[in-house]
Amino acid sequence: MSSPQTGDRVNNFLLEELIGTGSFGQVWRARHHMFDERVAIKIPTDAQYVQNLRREGVTIHGLRHPNIVRAIDLDPYADPPYLIMELVPGDSLRQFIDAYPKGMPIDATVAVMRGVLDALVVAHDAGVIHRDVKPANLLLAQTVAEIADLTAQSVKVADFGLGHVGGATMQSVMQSANAPKGHGPGIAGTLAYMAPEAKLGEEVDGRSDLWSLAIIMY
Repeated sequence: MSSPQTGDRVNNFLLEELIGTGSFGQVWRARHHMFDERVAIKIPTDAQYVQNLRREGVTIHGLRHPNIVRAIDLDPYADPPYLIMELVPGDSLRQFIDAYPKGMPIDATVAVMRGVLDALVVAHDAGVIHRDVKPANLLLAQTVAEIADLTAQSVKVADFGLGHVGGATMQSVMQSANAPKGHGPGIAGTLAYMAPEAKLGEEVDGRSDLWSLAIIMY
């Protein structure tokens, strides 16, 4: 699968800048070819990731909440396959944590936790378990320099590509690059934030996401 390039057209958008990379895909900032509209586009760079892309698009399309990144369009059969999402103009929580090694201000921390919890309530009520709640997947509508402006409404939970729906665990198409080798196909997520049952490949529920969030808060 060829890598996308700046200027390539995906749907009605032109790729402007690569803003994120992972083991199996890339996220680009893109602009509409006619209008002043910016979006984020996730494009798989490995064929194995296409099924995850399709699942993520279908999952977040059904989750309508201000604290969940909104899906705009999805075509897993296009060349290249893509998921178009709203663009969150700020930094991830990972960047905020790195900027405050001794701990973020309490008010900012509480605001972030409230926003994520509001999103998880909606997801869990819909039977969706994220399975990869970590700072890099929590996007904030402010930059680190604007930390004083953080509110619960600033938070957007992203990347449901490893999530599963329903009471039984949906087997992940890919293992996270952060998961240890040799674990079964039910292992998915980022090791440092995974609940014990997730590390063992056992069935997970909403409490597993809450464990991950508690580690982030700590």
